[in-house]
Amino acid sequence: MEKKTKQIAAIVAIVVIAAASGIGVWLYLSLRSPYWVTPGAPSDITEDQYIKVGCLGDLNDIQGQGNYKGAYLRAKELNEAGGVTVGNTTYYFALAKEDTGESRPVLDESIGLAAAQRLLDAGAEFFVGGFRTESCEVYREPIMDAQKIFFGTGSADNGMCEAVDEDYPKYKYWFRTMPINGTALATQQLWFIVALQGYLNNTYYPTEEIDTAVILRENLDWTDAFNNTNTFHLGLEGLTGMTVHDYPYDSAATAEDFDDIWDDIKGLGADIVIPVISAGTGIFMSSKWKASAAPCIVSGINVESQEKSYWDETDGAGEYETTMVPLTRTNKTEITLDYYDRFIAQWGAPPLYTATGAYDSLTLLHDAINQTKSFDVDTLITYFEGGEWVGTSASVNKFIFTVNHDILAWMGP
Repeated sequence: MEKKTKQIAAIVAIVVIAAASGIGVWLYLSLRSPYWVTPGAPSDITEDQYIKVGCLGDLNDIQGQGNYKGAYLRAKELNEAGGVTVGNTTYYFALAKEDTGESRPVLDESIGLAAAQRLLDAGAEFFVGGFRTESCEVYREPIMDAQKIFFGTGSADNGMCEAVDEDYPKYKYWFRTMPINGTALATQQLWFIVALQGYLNNTYYPTEEIDTAVILRENLDWTDAFNNTNTFHLGLEGLTGMTVHDYPYDSAATAEDFDDIWDDIKGLGADIVIPVISAGTGIFMSSKWKASAAPCIVSGINVESQEKSYWDETDGAGEYETTMVPLTRTNKTEITLDYYDRFIAQWGAPPLYTATGAYDSLTLLHDAINQTKSFDVDTLITYFEGGEWVGTSASVNKFIFTVNHDILAWMGP
């Protein structure tokens, strides 16, 4: 962690130097007008009634778009319901979004850092967003230095919340609302694969065991919990008796690269392929699986498949694929169904996981301000640390933060 912290500090320093030398002057001149939007709020409110929430994400990809859509819907609902009154003033949620470029195959961390700085310069008081750990952990730095609360809605890497333990005074402003962390994702996936193997062996393959698995994962920080030294890999071998192969691949892989990847997987004799994929390569993975006719089951994490358009984009290649999602149109909690239907009514498609995280983040923020009648950051942090809520997708039927500001998750029987 210390080495990574030094690397992050170096990236931040380079961008700051560039800005100081004139290279980054445009950062402070590019605010669009009108910059802040107040969906559902009365038309005659003034800017001093804004609760300014900055939305950070790649606006050219589904994760950043989802984050903004979730925040927008909840801001609209809260504003239409009357906002929140502190003292003698009624306040309403205002949103602004900036593009971090973090979903690009070739990552440039300075884009996200500049995006965060623009929002800070525009007066953002709270933040929601984040996706690619390698970018988010960099642009989080100036937000932490500015002592602004940042709800993480897209990065699963354990280290994002471990930082709260390691340097609480600096990182206490960070709270993850989505997704569950990498270890929890791996643990929940582990139990599902164990059950899947047992069911298939007992039901369909009484004479031929499912005994070989391949973990097909992006070679990125968030997938470390699935590598061959961690609980998922070792637990899968121990609980199922399967031979398990770790197959990390470059997250910038092309469709053509997946021809070779599937040839390798077939060569390993895979019965089950467990994708751990957060970005657009999930489309290539499914499409090339169908083209390769590899005789295996695909079951894991494929974020792209949460999109309504996925079926058409893969020409139905994911027909027999199963994937983890935070929620579907079921009564996971008492508010899930209503939220799901309202999201579709607003946007015409189901919510991506980042949308759900952003939606819940604004719910928590509104509740904290309303209950404490305060905008004091330390007062709000204390409230979050001791609070409990009904969330849209809580895996333990309640929304509660752990001691390091991570979302509490079910970890198995």
